[in-house]
Amino acid sequence: MASFPAGIKRFANYFVNLQDMRHQADYDPTRSFDRQEVINAIDHAEGMINNLLDSDLRMRKAFAAWIVVRYRYR
Repeated sequence: MASFPAGIKRFANYFVNLQDMRHQADYDPTRSFDRQEVINAIDHAEGMINNLLDSDLRMRKAFAAWIVVRYRYR
């Protein structure tokens, strides 16, 4: 992951955080999210998507290919 630009790395890291929040929401009956927490997560996700979209198209394609190959052959 070291060769990807900072914007793509930030996007990837936050994606993992959002996925963890989703798993908590889906599978942890003791976890609840208040309205402001959800709004903050959505706002932050939009910023991370913009980081991704601001990256060079070739790097975005390389990142997408890296994700597919990395997780397909685990």
